[in-house]
Amino acid sequence: MELKNITTSTSIVPSSIKTWLEPNDIRILSQGRLKVPETNLIPAICFYNGTFVPIHAGHISVLEDAKRYINNLGTHELLAAYISPSHSGYVAKKLNPDELIGAGHRLSMIYLAIENLDWVMVDLFEMFQPCKTQLSIVMEAFISRVRSQLPDGERIDVFWLKGEDALSRTKSSDDVIRLGFHSIYVLNRGCNENIINKNDEFKTIQDYHEKRWREIQTLSSFPEKFHLVQATHMNLSSSTIRACARNTFTTREQLHSCIQLDKITSYIIQHQLWSTQSTIMPVLPTFPNEIIDLTPELLSYMLSAYTSSSIKVNSFMFEPIGVGKESRVSHKAYAYAKALVTHIPHLFQTLTDEHYTLSHGDFWINNIYVRRNQSRRLVLFDWQTCCRANGLIDVVFLLRLLDGDRARSLEPQLLELYHQTL
Repeated sequence: MELKNITTSTSIVPSSIKTWLEPNDIRILSQGRLKVPETNLIPAICFYNGTFVPIHAGHISVLEDAKRYINNLGTHELLAAYISPSHSGYVAKKLNPDELIGAGHRLSMIYLAIENLDWVMVDLFEMFQPCKTQLSIVMEAFISRVRSQLPDGERIDVFWLKGEDALSRTKSSDDVIRLGFHSIYVLNRGCNENIINKNDEFKTIQDYHEKRWREIQTLSSFPEKFHLVQATHMNLSSSTIRACARNTFTTREQLHSCIQLDKITSYIIQHQLWSTQSTIMPVLPTFPNEIIDLTPELLSYMLSAYTSSSIKVNSFMFEPIGVGKESRVSHKAYAYAKALVTHIPHLFQTLTDEHYTLSHGDFWINNIYVRRNQSRRLVLFDWQTCCRANGLIDVVFLLRLLDGDRARSLEPQLLELYHQTL
């Protein structure tokens, strides 16, 4: 089996991956990161299978939360975890054709994601079978190799990691439990939406998951081998990442917010997976969504990032409209205005093509002061809507918020001056 040169570029792939991807036998379990037991507790390892198209911080969170849970049981000591990527045939059945990527890309991103996790390894058995193999066969082969290859393998308990999606399946896991597995469900998406049960009653997703877990546990002949972990809420999904990457107007920051692993974000952009356009996703700073986070230091940083000189903002003033008896606006109007200001950066980016610059966001005559006897020196006020967007937004604001007739008469001259100044 030849696994060389599976990536189109090695610029951000660790050199050690080349060795990892050239095993003599895919049945051999790697032991390079297998921890030496430090206690007399039952040794344990994790088995984590999935498509990982692509892997993201949520997957890493599952591993880390499972490790913490197992080590806190008081009965087990976790020695390692093995990630088992699905066969490409299974991935092809699960995803749409435009969502598929090569096995090499999937593996490269997995190795990048676990590069600094010195207890996590990859099992290539399932991924490189001649054809898609039933999960029961994969699981049986894994437990067999654990018993025969790992030190003291007969004593090792294997914890099969599952996401919350597995709780919706009705098929019993007892066949897998009989092989020697524990089944551990890790809930880390943190969805707070309500669902309707058969009695037309609203229940939270968390309540539903806990009920389903108890039903599965009750129906099993091995209830002690079922575990439920309320993990760190990440709200990440691979399908969202793929959709985000296919959107031609996606910025790097938006893609990274879906992945939360910088190396994976860079890999997707570099290799233009899912038609990601690296030219429209520059590494540029953005303002936080909440205007209360805007500080003079952050504003100085943003302004300097878009100019050729260093700019320092010593202070700025932001006084919200009062609400109450003396206010000129209603509570409803104030709440609407505050929400609108908060989301203006997102609205502007939606209207923006690939040409980005620093946009003031409220660039009209009342926010521009001219120094006396210094007509070329302008002072701009009200920076709370500043964001990255198309520069023409400010031009349009300036022209359209002038008097209608006056704007039409000045528009050709102002546009010509704008072009000449560029």
